[in-house]
Amino acid sequence: MGARSLNINGHTEAIVLFGANDFLHIDAATQEVLVPLGVEGSYAGVGAAGAQDQTHVLETIGNLTPLSLLAVLLILRLVERRITRLALVGFTMVVALGATAGAVGLLSGKLTAVSLFFGIMVFGLGIDFALHIIQRVKEELSGGSPLAEALPEALATTGVGVIAGAVTTAGAFAMMMLSPEPAANHLGLSGA
Repeated sequence: MGARSLNINGHTEAIVLFGANDFLHIDAATQEVLVPLGVEGSYAGVGAAGAQDQTHVLETIGNLTPLSLLAVLLILRLVERRITRLALVGFTMVVALGATAGAVGLLSGKLTAVSLFFGIMVFGLGIDFALHIIQRVKEELSGGSPLAEALPEALATTGVGVIAGAVTTAGAFAMMMLSPEPAANHLGLSGA
């Protein structure tokens, strides 16, 4: 996020923008002048098209992210019938998305559209890991173990594999950070 000051009609206003896109400042100031005059206007060219494209991409990410979470939870419903467990998995994935975005923002100083697309991937990876543990807990429960014994046993056996898989995935994404391509770099940082 970027924060800038903008002087409009003698008033200084702080504007906080995703990606600190300067064109959006210019467009906002122009609209402030045009609207009271009853005049419509817009900009053309590479800067305007790029800013409009970025805005469209961010809106799309904003719409797809909750839809992907719901889709993933609906798929998980095929394996896990209890709504409370689904809610816990969903809550954990939302926290993971927030933590990932926060960490990327702190480490790189900005969030890009590419790094935010990773949120959708986090849901898929999170469900993958959750499925392994849920299935292992169900195996223990079907064998007659109470939940107090089934969960630690599942974590002791499957948990090691899940952690190894997560570390391997994070390492693979971290390798993308070595790319000179900024989009791959941001996706690698988000993934790692």
